[in-house]
Parts: sequence; C-alpha cells; structure tokens
Amino acid sequence: MNFGTPLIRAIIFGSLLTMMIPSIICSIFILFYFIRFREVLERLNNHIILALLLINFIQVISEMPLTLIMLRTRFVAIQSPTFCLFCTIATMFLIIRVLIQKRRIGQREIWRRNRKMVIQLISISIIYMVIWIPNVVCHVIPLIVSSRLPCETATDILHYVQYMPALLCPFMSLIGLPEIRKSLKQTFTRLNHVQPLT
Repeated sequence: MNFGTPLIRAIIFGSLLTMMIPSIICSIFILFYFIRFREVLERLNNHIILALLLINFIQVISEMPLTLIMLRTRFVAIQSPTFCLFCTIATMFLIIRVLIQKRRIGQREIWRRNRKMVIQLISISIIYMVIWIPNVVCHVIPLIVSSRLPCETATDILHYVQYMPALLCPFMSLIGLPEIRKSLKQTFTRLNHVQPLT
C-alpha cells in the first residue's frame, strides 16, 4: 500500500483523530444513558441502535488506533489476512440472514410500527453508501481503463474515508433518541452556565 506523502498522511491523521475523540465521547455518553435508564433499552428500536453503536464503538477503539499508528509511523502493526477474510464472510452471512428473514416475516406492518428505527437505519445506511461508492468506483476504473495513475491518490485518501460511518454513527444514533438529546442539551447547558464570582 502506498502511504502517500507526509502532508496527506498528516492531514488524514489529524482529521481522523479530531473526529475520533468526539465520537468516543458521544458513544460513551449514549452507552452510559442506556445503562443508567433501563426503560430506554426496553424499546425494540433502541436494541438495533445499541448493537450498531457497540459495533462501531469497538471498531473505533480497536481498529482506529492501529490505523493512526500506521499513519504516524508507516508501519502496519497487525498484518493478518485471516481477520479480513473473517470480516468478509461474516458480512456475507449477515446479508443472507437478513434477506431470508425478510421473506419469512411480513415486513409491511413491522416497518409501520418501527418507523423511527427505519429512519435511523436508513440515515446510517446512506452514510455508509455515500462513503463506499467513491472507493468502489476508484477500484473499478482501473479494471476498465488501463491507466491507474489518476485513481491511485484518490484510492489512498478514500481508504481512510471509510472510517467516517463508524465515527459518525453515534451522532446519527441521536436522531431516534430524543431523550438522550434532551439530556445532552441539559448537560451542556449546565457546563456552559456562567455565574458571577463573589
């Protein structure tokens, strides 16, 4: 893999680190809220949000530091094709399972009852698609056109843009969690409350 120029690496490193910190804080706040208020966790649509949030949180705290180390030192800490193969196979099985389950259950009434959850999942899915489509296009173009040069730099940059959905997921999860948004506003209002010194 081409690591790009030092300037590009520094910009990507700074961007990822700048987004990683608020993402971790937001994830911890939401997870803490789920633990503290069990009634929020009892709703079905929040189960899916919690699952997505946990998966993305694990990715951000486990994989992102390795990526940041690689950007900083130009050394890949863990070089295991087995892990990549496992992720690919698990993703395929998950897609197949969802398609089979969709056929088995009458979906129309379920979607109507869980509209808020559907809106959240669609917004998160759109983020994933918007992020992945340019990367896929940059990998397909060299298969069609003989020249690889224009896509190499774009591919190097787009490789790191793939982390954006995991970093943005906690903020997108807040769309369907109005009670957590309200609690966040109250917390920030208390923190920003200015009082005169006596």
